[in-house]
Amino acid sequence: MYHIQDLRTVSLRNLHETFLEAFSDYQVPIDLSARRLQHMLTRRGYIAGASLGAFDGEALVGFLLHGVRDWRGLATAYDTGTGVVPAHRKKGVTTELLSKAGTLLQDLHIQQWLLEVIQENRKAMRLYEREGFTVIREFDCFISSGAELPGRGDFPVMLNTGFTGEEWEEVHSFIDYEPSWQNARASIQAVPESFIYATVRSEAGILGYGVIDRSSGDIPQIAVRPDTRGRGIGTALLRAMVHTTDAKRVTCTNVDSRCASLKGFLHHHGFTIDVRQYEMMRKL
Repeated sequence: MYHIQDLRTVSLRNLHETFLEAFSDYQVPIDLSARRLQHMLTRRGYIAGASLGAFDGEALVGFLLHGVRDWRGLATAYDTGTGVVPAHRKKGVTTELLSKAGTLLQDLHIQQWLLEVIQENRKAMRLYEREGFTVIREFDCFISSGAELPGRGDFPVMLNTGFTGEEWEEVHSFIDYEPSWQNARASIQAVPESFIYATVRSEAGILGYGVIDRSSGDIPQIAVRPDTRGRGIGTALLRAMVHTTDAKRVTCTNVDSRCASLKGFLHHHGFTIDVRQYEMMRKL
C-alpha cells in the first residue's frame, strides 16, 4: 500500500536516486548528476510543496515534480518530471499521483496544469487524456554535434551574460512563437549564471539574438528580426554560441512544429530531429 505526500521533507539526494532509477529505461537517455538535477529543477521553477511522492514504507518509489509560476497570465503548474521506479510500475502509482495532484494544485489556487510528453509514448498520452489533458502544441527537438556549421556568418556578435528588461521586450517582439515553459524568459533568468547571450546589433537595435547554456549546449531561444533574415545573422549567432560551450552536442528543444523558418534554419545547419513532443494542458 502506497502513501502519497508532498516532497517538502525529501532530500535532493533521495530524489536524485529515485529519479535516476525511474528514468533508467526512458526513451531518451537521462543521466543527470545531482547538481544538474538541482539546476533543472531551479530552471523550471520547482516547488516541493506542489509536488508529490509515492512512498512504499519510507522508500520513495514514484514522484510528480511541479514547477509553479505565472504562464500566459495564469497561475500554472508545470510537470517537470513524473516517474515510477520499475519494480513498482503497473500498480496504479502514476494514476494515483495525478489524481491527488489535481486536488493539491486546486487547493494551491493553480489555474492550469501544463506538461510535455514524447509523441511515441502512447501509454502516457492515453493516461493524460483520461485525466483531462488536451494537446495544445506539437514540438520538435533538435540535436547536432556542432562540429560543422555551413555558411559564413561574418556579422560581429556580442556576447554577454544577460538582457535588460527593455532588451527582453525587444527580442520578444520578433521571436516566431512563444517558447515552451523550460525555454521561457523566466526559466532562463532562474539560473542566470548558466547562460550566454549572443546578439547582432545595429543602430536600429537588436537584429538577432540567441541564448545558450554554456554547460549543456542547450539553446532555449534563437531568432533573427524578420526584415534582416537571409543575410547570415543566424549563422553568426549559432557559430558564436557553439564556441562558448564545451558540450559534445548542441540541442534546440521544443521548437514549435509550425515554425518552418527556424526548423529550416536548423536543418540547414546540420541539426536533426531527435524526438517529437506534445504540449498538453488541463484547466483546473
